[in-house]
Amino acid sequence: MVRRTPTKEQIRQNPTLHPLAFDLVSTRFPELKWHSHADSPDSSQAFALSAFLPVLTFPDKDALLERFVESVFPVIPHRADREWQVTPEFAMPELLGETGLGTATNIDILLSSEDAVVCIESKFRVDAQEGFGRCRQATTGACGGYHGPGSDMKTGTDAWCRLTVQDGRRDPRRYWEVGHGHFRDEVFVEQSASETCPFRDTYQLMRNYLTASLLAERRGQTDFGVMGLVPRGSRAALADGVHDFKTDVAMPSGADRVAVADYEDWVSVLEVGSEQAGGLASFLRPLLTGVSPSRA
Repeated sequence: MVRRTPTKEQIRQNPTLHPLAFDLVSTRFPELKWHSHADSPDSSQAFALSAFLPVLTFPDKDALLERFVESVFPVIPHRADREWQVTPEFAMPELLGETGLGTATNIDILLSSEDAVVCIESKFRVDAQEGFGRCRQATTGACGGYHGPGSDMKTGTDAWCRLTVQDGRRDPRRYWEVGHGHFRDEVFVEQSASETCPFRDTYQLMRNYLTASLLAERRGQTDFGVMGLVPRGSRAALADGVHDFKTDVAMPSGADRVAVADYEDWVSVLEVGSEQAGGLASFLRPLLTGVSPSRA
């Protein structure tokens, strides 16, 4: 199947994409890769860009982001002088060994400051129902779905996880290697075919968590957080994923650094901000109820 590629004009006309967000991608993030359905009103990418990129031009940018991050992650100490950077579609393939073929972890919205980093996994209308993505090795049958010898159904290696070995031009992934110290000891225990790999259903969240924690370590930042952000009426699947990850994968000491948040809460923060913030809130809130706002 030929991958669909919308034109820039089709993307610009998307009613879910704020005009200022489109302009900021063009001027500040020209290397951003648009999703294949970035022109769709249901595009989670378009909504995430609309929700956060315009804030880069607001006079109260840092206060807005600080208020929101503080409300989601009480574990990150408040700082009135914190300056936040916003980076869409952030990727650092070498961080988790995601080089060569394959898709590297892509952070929808990365919030970073001198002392903190927050990875936001944004979901909107359709993908919100799917929750956090599962590991494709298991869903396609390349892996038996457990962490242990014999699970490599594609090439028959004796690796406990086939992602840890070279596969053609896809380099070995470092998830299990760098996960020590971040994940519970039982995550690394050898499994049999009757068990389920702890990364199978938490794959996307696991990679976001490792990206946030390792990025903070590399940059000398003292705090990090991972947020699943979704419209309130569609939060169930993400909330279940966060619960399972905090209960079964993350170290207890890191559980408070994983959260699910509602887009409505972000809009509420915008509504009590500057005039520009209030205008963005007026654009976003109707979209959360399925109504396209005026682009006049």
